[in-house]
Parts: sequence; structure tokens; C-alpha cells
Amino acid sequence: MAEKQGTSRKKIAGWVAAVGTATAGLATFLTNVTTIADFFKGGEVSAGAASSSATAGPRTRVVPPMDGSGVTPTPYEPGESRQSVPDPFLATWTGTVFQRGGPSTKYPVEIELAGGRPGEQIARVRYDTLDCGGVWRLQTAWAEVIRSTESIQSGRSHCEDTVTVTLSMQPDGQVYYEFLDEEGRVGQGILHKS
Repeated sequence: MAEKQGTSRKKIAGWVAAVGTATAGLATFLTNVTTIADFFKGGEVSAGAASSSATAGPRTRVVPPMDGSGVTPTPYEPGESRQSVPDPFLATWTGTVFQRGGPSTKYPVEIELAGGRPGEQIARVRYDTLDCGGVWRLQTAWAEVIRSTESIQSGRSHCEDTVTVTLSMQPDGQVYYEFLDEEGRVGQGILHKS
């Protein structure tokens, strides 16, 4: 009987240790994952901790699957801060935006992206099926990512007037497009050079 109790105590001690290890692993995982809310807010979140500098950029960004597209973009690293739009972005980009929370859930976009420094106009954008278009002004640039303010100039009744848009270079040379507007509508897309 004493031997059985000793064996039971050993099993219980083993279970307690396993639960403790699993709990510690979960805590570590949760501290290293950027929440989707932070991601769509454009938060500068590093792997494991929030960045203290708005220009530093996250080391690794968790990228969620794009609703309705069947596509999961590659997480990205922005690289070093830049004073202007990096050359690989200088092109005309086209693709499809998948949007949550708006009247249109899928629509084409075309972006003519030129060079420029923070505060300068760097692009013209068109959403033909929404009958609107506008310009982008650069907020911040890194080696692999640019963040801009989109201002709609035509068709304001069809599109949100001002949103923040981020483009990130993907390993295959395409770019991942994302925006979040003030009403919480999210848009995502994979764009290619046209």
C-alpha cells in the first residue's frame, strides 16, 4: 500500500511539473506575439516587447490571414529606417483589397508609387469600382516597409477620406497592403507590379 501511495505521489508531482512547464511556455508565447489589434492599429511592436521609438519599427510583424482570400502573407522585418521611399517600391502596383466592416468586401486597387521623403506626396491611388481616388503622403520608411497617409480627393462619398496605409515587401517581390480607418474597417491585399 505504501508503495502504491509513493507511486501516486510521484505521478502527481510529475503532472504538477508538466502543468507548470506548459503554463510558463504559454506565458512566453503570449509575450512574443503581436496581437491582431496592435497589428491593425499600426503599432510598432517588437517580438517580445513594445518599441519605444515610433521610427524604430517592429523586428517581426505577425500577419493574419486575409479574410476571404485564402492568402496568408509572410511576416516581415522592416529593416533599417530610411529617409525616403526605397527603390524596390517605385512602381505601379495593382491587386485586390479584401475589406472587413465596409459595404464592399473585395475591390481592385492601383497605386502609382514614386519617390519622396516623409511629409511629401509619394503616390496616386485609384479604387475604380468604388469610384474614388487620392494621394499618399509618406509618414515613415524602412528598407522593406513604407507607411503613408491616404487622402481621398475624388469620390469622397464612396471612400473613407483619410486612412493610414502600410506596404511591406514580400519575399517574392510582391507587396502586402494594409489599412485601418478610424471606424475600424480593415483592408488587406497582395499587390504585384503591373
